[in-house]
Amino acid sequence: MTDAAAARSPADEPDGPQVAHTPLGWVSIGERRWWTMWSNVQWIFVVLIAGNVANISVSLARLWEVPFPVAVLASLGVLAVVLAVVTVVHHRRWPSVAVSLGSGELRAGGRVIPLASVNAAQLGFVAIRKRDPVLTLRLLSDEKARAEVLLRDRRGHELPTEQQQVLAEAIRRTAVAMPVSRDDPSGRFARYNFPGHIDRDDAVAVVLHPPRAGEALPVPG
Repeated sequence: MTDAAAARSPADEPDGPQVAHTPLGWVSIGERRWWTMWSNVQWIFVVLIAGNVANISVSLARLWEVPFPVAVLASLGVLAVVLAVVTVVHHRRWPSVAVSLGSGELRAGGRVIPLASVNAAQLGFVAIRKRDPVLTLRLLSDEKARAEVLLRDRRGHELPTEQQQVLAEAIRRTAVAMPVSRDDPSGRFARYNFPGHIDRDDAVAVVLHPPRAGEALPVPG
């Protein structure tokens, strides 16, 4: 457990208060829209894309000897197709999460797996100036299933309290642990050998209390 998790009060610990009234059916965690993965993109990325579109448009206008507006439209069309493909691939690779505490299962897209088979968690974050960081949690299973949860979006919106509690309880029932390298059997450098990975206690802690700006993260910054 990291200092960030250890610094929390006893009531905040993974073995502290759990779901008051455990929902037995399926609970969808987070809200997934087609544009969700792009809502956290940094402005510098948008500027770079705009610059590349302009540069490609100029090149096409000269190569094809067509009006510049036509070249711009052609470039935007190609860009739209590329972004659509990337979005579809990302959503298929990292589907949304639903949890059933009653059956002890997790649904990743269309695949249902036992919670006990989930053995790894990765925390992703994007620092935003003067605002709380964007946080995502990825869960991986030894059954070759994976899923992603957006803990906080760019606008600062977090999961509803009930969803936080259900997800935290689900993680408590998993086998999430830090990976261990054969070159580092003690796990001393695990957080550097496996960037973004966190253990079960830290995963529960960040779900229940997503770190705010200036607070310690359980991953190397």
